[in-house]
Amino acid sequence: MRGLMVLALVAVVGCGDDDVSPDASSPDAPACTADRDCDDGMFCNGPERCVDGACMDGAPPCEEPGACEEATGTCGGECPDADGDGHEDQRCGGTDCDDADPLRYPGNEEVCDPDDRDEDCDPRTFGFRDADGDAAPDARCCNGDVCGTDCDDDRPDVQPMGAELCDERDNDCDGAVDEERVFVEWYPDEDGDLFGDGDVEPIVECNPVPGRVSNPDDCDDTREDVHPGATERCDDVDQDCDEIVDEGAILTFYRDADADGFGTDDDTRMGCAEDRPDGYVLEGGDCLDAVEPSSMFLPEEFHPGADEICDTWINNCTNWPADATEPPARMEEDPDGDGVASAESCVVGRHPIDCVGTNPDVYPGQFRFFERAHCPRGGAACLTMSGRWVCGVPASETDPGCTFAPEPVTDASFDYDCDGEEEPEARLAPDACDSCGFGVCQERLTRRSNGPTWPEMMDPPACGAPVAWRTCTGSCGSCSQMRESAGTSGHFMPCR
Repeated sequence: MRGLMVLALVAVVGCGDDDVSPDASSPDAPACTADRDCDDGMFCNGPERCVDGACMDGAPPCEEPGACEEATGTCGGECPDADGDGHEDQRCGGTDCDDADPLRYPGNEEVCDPDDRDEDCDPRTFGFRDADGDAAPDARCCNGDVCGTDCDDDRPDVQPMGAELCDERDNDCDGAVDEERVFVEWYPDEDGDLFGDGDVEPIVECNPVPGRVSNPDDCDDTREDVHPGATERCDDVDQDCDEIVDEGAILTFYRDADADGFGTDDDTRMGCAEDRPDGYVLEGGDCLDAVEPSSMFLPEEFHPGADEICDTWINNCTNWPADATEPPARMEEDPDGDGVASAESCVVGRHPIDCVGTNPDVYPGQFRFFERAHCPRGGAACLTMSGRWVCGVPASETDPGCTFAPEPVTDASFDYDCDGEEEPEARLAPDACDSCGFGVCQERLTRRSNGPTWPEMMDPPACGAPVAWRTCTGSCGSCSQMRESAGTSGHFMPCR
């Protein structure tokens, strides 16, 4: 009986040895290319691996002897996680495709490696690598029979979607070289402008031919400056081969009488750039060009894009009438309408500036006389009980007297001509009739701005009161005449 048990034990041991793979260094080791080539389908003897092209045994999955159950693929009824990667062996119902390798489990990142390791337990995926940046994965990245498609990951012009060229390379990764060779017609290029003579029979060849180009559109293969896209010059030659001569090279010149860089549209000439006549420019649209300078305006201050200087006129030529011979008014520069612009609305230039832009009676050169002062900063001037002119609060629209609350803070001014000084007294100017020397009578009339004229005040009035003088003669012979004029007539020195 004991002999039968020994024989049975020997038989069991001998049977197990048949399933054990030999060492990789043994000449009897089976050849392999991947671990799947070595798998014998058994659970309890551990996963077999392919090492250096030969199959080797793996470690048994169960630590305790006799705990392995082949039928259920478990260790004592429990599914093992021998490699500790958090995934149980798939041979007992788990998800780990290799419970002896902690770098292989579902969800792990697939790596492009030379041994085709399936890191994520998905045979459909492989590690993506694109060294040449052509968006095609390297063909050296594989997972079993699933590999990338780029047959040369060092050349971006070589990939599955690449165009096959005549270069003895497999440009489209289909395994064929220079299939359906691309033949090109090559034309002579005698002038070296990269455009060939299409009238000459071409050479048909896959590769470039020295001295020839593939573009046959040169219209003059003896001139390097003549070819499609060349710059057209004013020389009666078709430089750009479009069968039109000198287009764009013939220019329009405009007469620029005031030398402001802009000419009048009414006087033009045509010609080449190098033949521009003296006094003509390439920019037209000048609204005031052929007008002689005057004391009021200079023509060079008026042209398209000009600065709006303080001269009360439109300088940049916008909104000018077609037949205008002098500048139109620009009302926003002269808000009070006294003919002098204020610095708040334009660029200060050579013209006088209105010191009070809200009062039409105040401007440089003004020499009329007024009996009321004005407020330089706007508002109404009023007279205090002490006879002082201030910029306060008028008692009413009809009463110029000041109220006394709030207290006035600013003195009013009789500086009506913007020279910064109060106006001096008016003086009588020389008159032709005074040459008689006798029988002369004079009558002064004080004229208020809102009232009638009446005789009073025999002495010259102070500046600030409108005045008219009447000069008459008694028996002065040839000087028997009468004159009457307001202050603006020139009979008085200007108020400055």
